[in-house]
Amino acid sequence: GINAEYGESSGINAEYGGTREVREKGVTALTKLVSLHNRVDNLFTDIHSGTKNENLSTRETMFSALQGTMYIGGSNMSANLALSISVTLTNHLGAPEDIIRTANGACIGSLATFFNEEELEKLIRDKIL
Repeated sequence: GINAEYGESSGINAEYGGTREVREKGVTALTKLVSLHNRVDNLFTDIHSGTKNENLSTRETMFSALQGTMYIGGSNMSANLALSISVTLTNHLGAPEDIIRTANGACIGSLATFFNEEELEKLIRDKIL
């Protein structure tokens, strides 16, 4: 079987790797791993924390990981964590870097698929428009 804790840790560590190729492989591993678990909040919390990193390449990778893992396993995320992540994402919509704004848009798209209609309307009305 797969050792989930080892896999999650290795994927997170790969996201902080020095090369883009290593970081992308880490993202791919995490998106595969998240599909195997029902309890994903710890993984999402770790990735979410990484989006606050000062290094632009690391932040981009973490947003990419967040988008991919939310797309695959976001339905298993707790409502409180989804709200916390949505606040971070909407706060980064005005980021000066195009790459971060684009990554945020993709993350919001993935996250929005798990919101009910009322939550989605509130997000769009209060944070995007």
